[in-house]
Amino acid sequence: MSSFSATITRITESERWPKTSSEWALPVAATLATAVAVSLILRPSEGYSGDRPPIVSSWIPWVGSSWEIEKDPDAFFRQAEKDFPGGIIGVHSAGHKFYFVTSSSLINQIYKQPKVYTLSPVQMGWAKAVFSLSDHALFGSTAFPERLAPHMSRSIAPKNMMGLINSFENHLRQEVQSRAVPPQSVSLQEFVIKLSYIATGAAYFGPTFNAMGTWDAFKGFDEMVYKVALG
Repeated sequence: MSSFSATITRITESERWPKTSSEWALPVAATLATAVAVSLILRPSEGYSGDRPPIVSSWIPWVGSSWEIEKDPDAFFRQAEKDFPGGIIGVHSAGHKFYFVTSSSLINQIYKQPKVYTLSPVQMGWAKAVFSLSDHALFGSTAFPERLAPHMSRSIAPKNMMGLINSFENHLRQEVQSRAVPPQSVSLQEFVIKLSYIATGAAYFGPTFNAMGTWDAFKGFDEMVYKVALG
């Protein structure tokens, strides 16, 4: 009887669930590897398919290209544009599929269609998620849909852009000429972006616009905006 009980005990112990994190590590890793393999096998080819833009391939389910973009978004999109030069690419990220226009000529075509571009769901979503506009400001008032959004669309229309570009160039030249040579090396990227931001504010809002008063907020937005675009 004692032998029988010992046998039952050994079987029970051998078939118990893992209790520690180290015991769970191997089963979890095996399960994840299997899921990735099945996903790659079952996923259809994601090149050009009819009228659909190509999708940048990714090997981690749900996560998609999020980690690659987080590591270096500029490098990711440069490589994607090189691999798919058609001007539009799709990206898997956080369980969603997003499409990005990488061609300046195609973006210009979008701007030429105000009935499609004005107050698109993307604009409304960004107004709320990025600029913290309330539901009342977006949907309960006429200020945004009837005044602000149409004004922005008219400003960036191709026929009005040349005036803004000329003004931007003049203000940028003034900023460069008025700045003393830095006593030590500075980041060229930050230097150029800061001057461009100041010149853009002066061109759009007028020369009295206090660009530096909003610089820190804009810098934070500029560094993190791709995360908003990826959901």
